[in-house]
Amino acid sequence: MKTQLHHLVQVPKKTGYYYLRVKLSDELASFYDCKQIKESLRTKNKKLAMQLRDDKLERILNKVYFTAVREVELLSDCINEYLNDKEGVRYETIYAYRIVFKQFLKVVGNKRVNELCVNDLRKYKASHKESKLHPNTVKRHFSAIKCFLRWLGDNEYLEIKYSGIFRSMRQCEYISGKQSFSDSDVNLILEYCKRFKDHKKYAWRYWMPLLYFFSGCRRREISQLTTKDVVLHENRYCIDINDDKVVFDNTHYQKTVKNNNSKRLIPLHPKLLDLQFIEWVASKSEGFLFNDLTGRNITNFFSGMYKGVNGGLVVYLKIQAPPPVEPEFKHRVKSKSLHSARHTFIDKLKQAYAPYDVLEELTGHASPYVMINNYASKHSIKTKYEVIGRVGYEFIV
Repeated sequence: MKTQLHHLVQVPKKTGYYYLRVKLSDELASFYDCKQIKESLRTKNKKLAMQLRDDKLERILNKVYFTAVREVELLSDCINEYLNDKEGVRYETIYAYRIVFKQFLKVVGNKRVNELCVNDLRKYKASHKESKLHPNTVKRHFSAIKCFLRWLGDNEYLEIKYSGIFRSMRQCEYISGKQSFSDSDVNLILEYCKRFKDHKKYAWRYWMPLLYFFSGCRRREISQLTTKDVVLHENRYCIDINDDKVVFDNTHYQKTVKNNNSKRLIPLHPKLLDLQFIEWVASKSEGFLFNDLTGRNITNFFSGMYKGVNGGLVVYLKIQAPPPVEPEFKHRVKSKSLHSARHTFIDKLKQAYAPYDVLEELTGHASPYVMINNYASKHSIKTKYEVIGRVGYEFIV
């Protein structure tokens, strides 16, 4: 869809950048050695676009327009424009995209967009076949490139969309799914984390693991918690998982959730109440509880680098072996990580014969049943509290 206004084209309609499109006369075509000049004006403002158009048209007609390899036609500049055009995308997503595109440019070269051909993409695809990358990582890389190629087509940089070449992707062949922690693992982790309970800087190393093991939340759901998200509902203390926009110290932050089912109230486990989690929250000043919005700190603590040990806390405590220098992911069992705490929590609920619909509400999974999703009311906090109280670990500290 396009909006045209005498040499101006807006792609996509009403929301995209304005582009200059000028069909040249025979005389100008001979001078510029092309039949048409097209260039992104890099603005969504109509008034500014018209001013830029008039300036460039005057230069074109007076034969002072520069037609050498323009910045906007290089792959690297199109990539920058594409990333800037993705409004509302989380920082870590953009950061991951830049890594993908850096590798893409390394393989195909920073050439003009109209020189990009299917052989370049085949070459890029082939470079992943013998790589040591995780199969799911390969899939994410291909998805990022596919989206970029579609964007190039939608914005008329490419006449042909080559995204179909990435349709076939090798699958992950694991012997089993993500491993859960055993009761002894949980005790070992929580016993070690007790040393950080009263630490001024690292108290999150005590409270975050407790929340993971006794709520089954995802990484971002815990890391984005604020003091206002610990609420009293139906006479029970709960954590409120939401996607609200929060403002602290004139800083705006939009919280995110995986899906609509992820927005939920989770009653606090009795163990958390006994350990005085509510009192700790009350002692905190207004704001985010853990100052780790992306969850990067807790992830590195668990399975990144801790005290010089590659593999984080789970390797430091000898819960699992250190990762190999060049891991071969095919036919490999998934290692234990922070997300294993969520699997452990769900396993405990299953072993306690928790009703599946209650389990889904507690964990934020989408129910496969339309009737339950659209018609049935949610369970009461009292029911959820009774079910979540079934989660327990032997010899817990």
